[in-house]
Amino acid sequence: MSVIVKDNGGSYEQPAAGMHHAVCARIYDLGDQLGFEGKVQHKVVIMWELEDRQTKGDYAGKRFLVTKQYTASLNEKASLRHDLDSWRGKPFTEEEAQGFDLEKLVGVNCLLNIAPKQTKLGRTFMSVASVNPPMKGAEKLVVETEAGYTPKWITDLLTVKDAFTVGNQPSVMDATDEVIPF
Repeated sequence: MSVIVKDNGGSYEQPAAGMHHAVCARIYDLGDQLGFEGKVQHKVVIMWELEDRQTKGDYAGKRFLVTKQYTASLNEKASLRHDLDSWRGKPFTEEEAQGFDLEKLVGVNCLLNIAPKQTKLGRTFMSVASVNPPMKGAEKLVVETEAGYTPKWITDLLTVKDAFTVGNQPSVMDATDEVIPF
């Protein structure tokens, strides 16, 4: 029996590089996931809607959606803390860093710096390079994405999380685009 495989990645319209007015649309708790150097880490994803709208395909007229995945940590070296400090325009105090409800971010506006990033296989995608406070006087964006929306790639990660137990890991290739020699 033969198994035919193909690239199902498809192509999609990407936002332009540069600064974009955005609003936090969703927070996704991915739970425990395989992270840096194969360590199990609690991960979250923040999804923003950009003010800019897509012009092509099935999503023409809808706002661009961009995401960034983080380790769920407010350690002073953590990317999440760095981006939240920048977004807030001030660093967390020691007391504030003891616990912050990410759901408070939904509906909060910001400026996102979007920059091209290349995978190990040479594919280019747009990535959130920085999160900054919104411009003073900018019109406030309101979330338009329908309630309950979850991108397929996040649903897939949640499915893996549900099957994941420490010491009894399913055989899952993570999304590093690393070429595995056969």
